[in-house]
Amino acid sequence: MKLVWSNDGNLLALDTRTGQIFLYDLSQNCLDQIFQREKSNINDIRNGLNFSQDHAYLAFSSDNAKVEILHLESNTFLGSLKGHPVQLVGLIFMKQDQLIVTIRNVE
Repeated sequence: MKLVWSNDGNLLALDTRTGQIFLYDLSQNCLDQIFQREKSNINDIRNGLNFSQDHAYLAFSSDNAKVEILHLESNTFLGSLKGHPVQLVGLIFMKQDQLIVTIRNVE
């Protein structure tokens, strides 16, 4: 299980590793959204999970070396960033959310 808080403390994202990512809005004290992962990716282990600085996006990385991006307000999947040579272990948004920096596993 992986969880991450938004930087203002109002949102909590929880990856249950069962194919769902829950988004809790703590300012409203309610479950806000549930994202269902694609069936082909349901067993991927999530290593990175993070909010954009403006809380508009949620990105996550997994052991399939992809970063996937969700737009929270519209509850839509925006796409995948592919091409990483190895497993990703984390990610962060940088430069006013225009850049996602990934962290890879180096052995």
